[in-house]
Amino acid sequence: MSDPEPMDEQPGGSSWEEVTDEQGTYYFNSSTGETAWENPEAAPSNLGATLGAALGEKLAAARKAAKQAKLAKQAMPAMPAPLRELEESERA
Repeated sequence: MSDPEPMDEQPGGSSWEEVTDEQGTYYFNSSTGETAWENPEAAPSNLGATLGAALGEKLAAARKAAKQAKLAKQAMPAMPAPLRELEESERA
């Protein structure tokens, strides 16, 4: 196993070190003893991008569904007056 190579210092300092051994590269936190296969300091920015993309897709789908519902409602024939009056009397 090779000696840990410190990662570039992040603002405020970093306790995570990149370590390469026969199994591959992993990250070691010298303060807590934690290890991780992916860089924990890179995760928030990747997570934000992933969540942002997913949210954008959900928002686009919701807007499309709302537009389709509006168009479907506009395409419905008008309710005949006697039926409309009956519904109004039942609500009162």
